[in-house]
Amino acid sequence: MSLFDYFEPSPPIQCPACGAPLAGWQGKHWGDCCLFVWHERIQAPLDQRVDDDCRLDTAGLLTRRLEQDLIPIYAGECHSCGHKWKDLMFSILADARTGIWEETLVEPPPVDGSMIDKNWIQCPLCANAYELKDDQCWTVCEPCKRLIKTKDGSEQGRGAYALPRAAHG
Repeated sequence: MSLFDYFEPSPPIQCPACGAPLAGWQGKHWGDCCLFVWHERIQAPLDQRVDDDCRLDTAGLLTRRLEQDLIPIYAGECHSCGHKWKDLMFSILADARTGIWEETLVEPPPVDGSMIDKNWIQCPLCANAYELKDDQCWTVCEPCKRLIKTKDGSEQGRGAYALPRAAHG
């Protein structure tokens, strides 16, 4: 018996350190956690990462559903720079309030940074400044362990923020 499922945001969440995709997300929820692979905006799991003799067939997978509104997901990791999401002080949530994982949110929401030069952003909480890489939408303030929003993003309800997504490549 497993204690988690896999979650694959689509498009992938952007690494706050380098902008590359984060992968390897896991999560726990009220339903069966049987190493199912959930993909954003798809109602049933796409796969089950278990030995063949334990795997549900396609018909069995199609009967499974997420049974929790907001599911904490964790352990995202960047294969480009090694950044690990689990080291941060906020939650990533798979929003499945409609019964389908419709959106991925972060809580608490990022703070609005101030652009102090073309490629530099300043944290409003501690005044540290960070150089941004091309197309980077956010970064992490190391002392505050908070996300700093670097480009426009749409605010979501319930104190959460829609995450910047990495470009498909």
